[in-house]
Amino acid sequence: MSQHAIQPIDMVVVNLYPFAQTVARPDCSLEDAVENIDIGGQPWCAPPPEP
Repeated sequence: MSQHAIQPIDMVVVNLYPFAQTVARPDCSLEDAVENIDIGGQPWCAPPPEP
């Protein structure tokens, strides 16, 4: 990253599920809302290793 003058990245936020759109639906149940909350993240969103 330093070779390209890129500053370190402290945090990356990824929204993998349409939570806001799901709970905005009038027919959204608690079960639907909970199903769209991700606890633990997806394996392909793992943090990069430290250099």
